[in-house]
Amino acid sequence: MKNIKLIFLCFPFFGYAQVTSFPDSNFELALVNLGLDNMVDGFVLNSRIDTLTSLIVPGSNIESLEGIAAFQSLNYLDCSSNNIDTLDLSNNYLNYLDCSDNQLIEIDVSNHLNLQTFKCSYNEFTQIDVSQNTSLLYFECIKNKLTSLDISNNIFLTELWCNNNNLTDLDVAGIDMYVLVCDNNQLITIDNLSDNISLKHLSCSGNNIASLLLLAHPQLNWLSCSKSQLFQLDISGQMDLNYLFVWDNPSLNCINVADVSLANAKWSVWNGQSGNIDGHHYFSINCILSSTFLLKQNKRLSSIINLKGQQSIAVKNKPLFYKYNDGSVEQKIILD
Repeated sequence: MKNIKLIFLCFPFFGYAQVTSFPDSNFELALVNLGLDNMVDGFVLNSRIDTLTSLIVPGSNIESLEGIAAFQSLNYLDCSSNNIDTLDLSNNYLNYLDCSDNQLIEIDVSNHLNLQTFKCSYNEFTQIDVSQNTSLLYFECIKNKLTSLDISNNIFLTELWCNNNNLTDLDVAGIDMYVLVCDNNQLITIDNLSDNISLKHLSCSGNNIASLLLLAHPQLNWLSCSKSQLFQLDISGQMDLNYLFVWDNPSLNCINVADVSLANAKWSVWNGQSGNIDGHHYFSINCILSSTFLLKQNKRLSSIINLKGQQSIAVKNKPLFYKYNDGSVEQKIILD
């Protein structure tokens, strides 16, 4: 009879105290360290976590965030620098997510309609869909395996860091960013860059970009376009430009500026550790393109693209991109 009473007295605890399973002991240990649990036993009381709005567990050797669905009020999650290879956030509604430096190959953020900051750098993504994240302000996807990136719905984006991927195209139409970093991709142009009239920081080094005409960006303070294929650069409208890196552009000779004396006093030749320009670069207020890129007879022209990334016809005295059937691209200007 005493045993029966004991069982009856214990029943209310199991019947009403709801718990969630946390299979990853390192995840639960992180919760213990945050004071959200008492011991690592595979379970956490829902009442300890279901009203929590912020969870910060970087560098905790976590392999699985199973149990994250119980954080019903969560809007800020930092799980960076762990060993996570899958991440199911379908029951959460975040406005901040940092899952950088993990082992993720895919992620679904389509239900996070209020997501404003999204950091997913240093993973294994080949594609990322942010088309539903129309509130996105800051997007960082550095060093993944992206070949394309559609940000056409992210019109409020102020910063984009997509460097060290495999991007061949990048269209920033209809957006007015302050910061654009797209170094070390395979870009030949940045489509509709002129839409971003508030741009202050542009870093596009390590691409195949041939021409940068920046008259639409008078507020530009930082420009890095080194290790590229530039043959034309105009910075004559950037009176506030304090940082310039244009070294290792063998096809570029003349750089258009507003004040030659000021440019010569401000910018120095790259010496392998510091500097701004190549030794063969010079400044002028009126650079004239004189080189012509000859067509190879064994190629067939497939399309012509202007500096805005739009389809064009061959026009004299204007630099254009000529795409060929073998996938190669040449920059060419036909002179009178």
